[in-house]
Amino acid sequence: MAAKWIATKSIAAKWLTVMLVLAGCATARQAIAEQPVPAAADRAGATTQSVLMPPSENAARSKIMASDEWKRLGAEYQKWLSTQPIYTPAQIKRINEKLEAQIQAMPASELQAFMDDWHAKLKVLNGKDFQEAQNWLGAYMTNMADGYRRKYLESLGLMDIPNLSAQKLEAAMTEIRADRQSIAQNQVSFDRLRQQQLQALQTSQGTVQQARQERATQLNSSYDSGSFRSPYSVPFGNNFVPPFGSYLPL
Repeated sequence: MAAKWIATKSIAAKWLTVMLVLAGCATARQAIAEQPVPAAADRAGATTQSVLMPPSENAARSKIMASDEWKRLGAEYQKWLSTQPIYTPAQIKRINEKLEAQIQAMPASELQAFMDDWHAKLKVLNGKDFQEAQNWLGAYMTNMADGYRRKYLESLGLMDIPNLSAQKLEAAMTEIRADRQSIAQNQVSFDRLRQQQLQALQTSQGTVQQARQERATQLNSSYDSGSFRSPYSVPFGNNFVPPFGSYLPL
């Protein structure tokens, strides 16, 4: 009887555990259902992690994302996207996905620092100096294969825009300018060498042409003075007298 009572008690304890778990799940679902529905602009970036945040956290995030400062940040970012010639559509898609994942996982306490960081970065990206640098870079990479294009951007430190600081963007701009100057100098040297080779070729051709003209002038002068003799002419001209002997007719 004691053994039977212990077994019954064990089964009851297991059922009690299951019921508590189910009750906890129901409470969690109810808490999620009671959270405020985000605005249309926020729903596009909603993820499981942001939904599972406490209601107060989601409310704070929604308040920041509805602010004028957040909207200005989005407008500045779109301005840069519309002018940049560096990244391909596939690369822009990956950048946006990474940026969206960062925002979705970020608590409200970090969003202000995120906005400050991006305001500083976009000030560089939309500045006149970086615009000129990126326009040159985009033209320079036009005919590059995707793999080489990616490696070249990595060498400049520009493959991870979401995680770059304003200082690193300025350093990348300095690298772009250095490459531009180096390539321009190499082009000048190449053009100078090609011009020298062309001039040398023209001089050589002029020398050959002049020699031909001088030779032709000498030949014409000899012919006009009567001293010119064809190699096929009779040695004695018109005064040839045949020798005596067997050559005389009988």
